[in-house]
Amino acid sequence: MIQKLANTTGILYPYTPRHAVRPYAPRHAALQPSMKERASAILRRIDRAMDEEMNGFALSLCGAALGLFFGPLLILCYFG
Repeated sequence: MIQKLANTTGILYPYTPRHAVRPYAPRHAALQPSMKERASAILRRIDRAMDEEMNGFALSLCGAALGLFFGPLLILCYFG
């Protein structure tokens, strides 16, 4: 407990924030993943989301969107 207090108070050991441990490197200098890696990561995320079960709000939102799309199409095809 004493050691922990000494590290946080800065009396015996100066506090060094975590971001100061590594030298500064700008974000644009980091290695960027290729477009293929980005696309596969996005597809994996979508695939995982499709395996999860939808909650009530998502079901009603999906139904409303489908109704807005197919409703006028049905009316135009039936009465047109």
